[in-house]
Order: sequence, then C-alpha cells, then structure tokens
Amino acid sequence: MKRIFLSALLGLLSAPLLAQPQLDPVIVSGKIEKITLPEKPYKLSQMELTALAGQYDLVNGKTLTLSGNGPKLYAEIDGLAKAELVAAAPDLLVAKNKQIRIDFNQFANGVVGDVSVTYVAPQEIKGRRRAK
Repeated sequence: MKRIFLSALLGLLSAPLLAQPQLDPVIVSGKIEKITLPEKPYKLSQMELTALAGQYDLVNGKTLTLSGNGPKLYAEIDGLAKAELVAAAPDLLVAKNKQIRIDFNQFANGVVGDVSVTYVAPQEIKGRRRAK
C-alpha cells in the first residue's frame, strides 16, 4: 500500500517536470566590440603608408588588402566592402565606418611583422534559447 502511494506521489510530482512548456524565442542583440575614431588622427607619412600597404593573410583564411590612393588608405577584406581608414597612431588604423580596427606589430626598422584585425559586423545577432 505504501509503495502504491509513493509511486502515485512521485508520478504527480514528476509530471510537471516532464511536461516542459513551449518556450518563446529569446532575442539577444548587442555589439561585441566598439571601435572609435581618434579625436585627432595621426598623419601617416608617405613612407609609412608604403610600409603598411599590401596584402595580409588572416588566420580565418581571408585576405586583408591595404591600398592607398594619394594620402588616403583603404582596407578590403575578402567579401566585404572597401573601407577608408584613419590612422590613430603609426601602428593603429581604424575605418571611418567604425567597423574595422587594424593593429600592426612592427619591427624597429618599420617592417610589419604581423597584424591583428577586429571586424565589427553591421548586423544584429539573433538567437533562440535552447531547450533544457
């Protein structure tokens, strides 16, 4: 008799746990990184522009191309629109559209050793809550 009572009680207590309600989607949006323009841009010399211009192989398989047109410098990453850059320092460039930040690791002689690119996508990221 006690077993029947305990089994019935356990069944009643576990029923709400098994009947999970349908969850509404949860939308998460936000920016992972914020890129800001310098208050006073750094003026790159023609020699500095020449040293930075070229193609860089990124670890995600894409190519970063830096090209100049007079005093202006542009960045283009495979599949993304070309963006005009502003120098914040001799080793730091940011896109005027605030979507790209490029940090250079330069040797003492000015040759670029490697580059770190931050790209902030101009899109909202949506997601759904996973069922537990």
